[in-house]
Amino acid sequence: MKIKKYPQVTFSKELDDDIIFLKFTESVIIDVKIAEDLIAKRIEFAENKDHYLIVNASKSTQGFTRGAKELFRHPEIGLKNILGAAFIVNNPVTVLLINILIKATPSISSKYFSNEKEALSWVKKLKESNKTG
Repeated sequence: MKIKKYPQVTFSKELDDDIIFLKFTESVIIDVKIAEDLIAKRIEFAENKDHYLIVNASKSTQGFTRGAKELFRHPEIGLKNILGAAFIVNNPVTVLLINILIKATPSISSKYFSNEKEALSWVKKLKESNKTG
């Protein structure tokens, strides 16, 4: 397993897989600076290759600034190399925030879940349908 820890997030993945897990380790308000940093770290961790993303936001964001939302939705910046994304959320505020991001990025398949098992199952089905589709 490949793991990279940073102050606000941890990235992990199986060595031979294209599913990246991003887990927030603290609750933050994501502004443009943090968004740019997270995007750069994700792309570096993925070695600039296409991948699926499972974001564990259960301990995460208190919110996003407008600029951060725009960065995350941008096809050549925030969405770069992402084939699909699942979000793990466990409180109504985070569900609302993630739902806004999902609805604003219809160019990739994304959905939110209450646990990692459901999120991973959905991503695996998405991968399979992308192979056959």
